[in-house]
Amino acid sequence: MSVLRKVYLLVFLTLSMSLTAQKNQGNAAVAGAAVAGALAIGAAAFEMHQIIEMWELTATEYVLETKPEATEFTLKLNRPFVGSIKWSDVSNISILSFNIKYSVFDEFKRAKREVLLMFMDDGYMTEYGINVTKVTWKVINRDEWNNMLDAYVQLATGIDVIDFGQAYIHEPLKKKNFDKTNPNHIYTVNRDMDTNYFEKTKQFLSLANGISFDNGGLYDGSGFYKIAAFNRISGDAYLINDFSDQFKIVYNERSLGLFIKETNKLVQLRRSVLNEITSFINYH
Repeated sequence: MSVLRKVYLLVFLTLSMSLTAQKNQGNAAVAGAAVAGALAIGAAAFEMHQIIEMWELTATEYVLETKPEATEFTLKLNRPFVGSIKWSDVSNISILSFNIKYSVFDEFKRAKREVLLMFMDDGYMTEYGINVTKVTWKVINRDEWNNMLDAYVQLATGIDVIDFGQAYIHEPLKKKNFDKTNPNHIYTVNRDMDTNYFEKTKQFLSLANGISFDNGGLYDGSGFYKIAAFNRISGDAYLINDFSDQFKIVYNERSLGLFIKETNKLVQLRRSVLNEITSFINYH
C-alpha cells in the first residue's frame, strides 16, 4: 500500500470514528476537532512523503551525473528520524545518508556498495524545492566507512575494537586478574576517573551481521551481547579524532559527529543510521 493510500485510509478511519462519537454522544464539536486533526495528520504525512522523494531524487540525479559508468543501481535513504513528520525536524537536518548498490537484481550479493553523504547548508530547502548550490556530497566505500567507524568506536570505548571488518568482543575483567604484561588485557579511565579492565577475546562479530549502538556500549546486531562498553561522558563533552583532510570524527553520548573542515560545521549521524549503514555496506 502506498504512503498516500495509507494517509487517506487513516483520514477515513478517523472520520468514521468521529462520526460514531458524534452520534453516540451528540457532541459535534468533539467529532469536528477529531476530523480536523485527522486531515492535518494526513497532510503532514503526505508532505513528508514528498520531501523524502525530493531528497532521493536529488541524490539519484547526483549519482547519474557523477557515475556515468553505472548501468544500474538502487538508492535508499537512511531515515534521519524515527516516526517524525514535523517540519522543524526536516528544516534542522544538516546531513542525510543514502545506501547505494550498483545492481538492481544482485542475485549473488556481490554488487559494489557505497554510502552517499549529503551535507546541507542552512536554507537548502526552499518553497521551490532543494537549492543544490547549498548541498555538498561525499561518496564513501566500505573500507573508508569502516575506518571512520573504527575511529569513532575508539573514541567511544578507549580501546581498539574493530579490525578488518570484525568487531572483537571485550569481556569485563576484575582488577585482581588484570595482567599488564598480557597484550589482550586493557584498561580505560572514564570521566569520573574510574578504571575499567577488559580482556580482548578471540571471539568477534562480522560487521556484515550488523552491530548496535546504545548509550552504554556496542552490541551485536540483536542488541543483546555486549562487544565493548562506552566511556561515560556528559552530553556537552566531546572527544575528537583528526581523521582526514576533510573530517574530524567527534564522539559524544548520542551520535557520531563529523566536523567538516571546509565549512567549519559539525553534523551528526544518529546511531540508528550508523547501524543501517554498517550492516548494508559490509554485506557480502
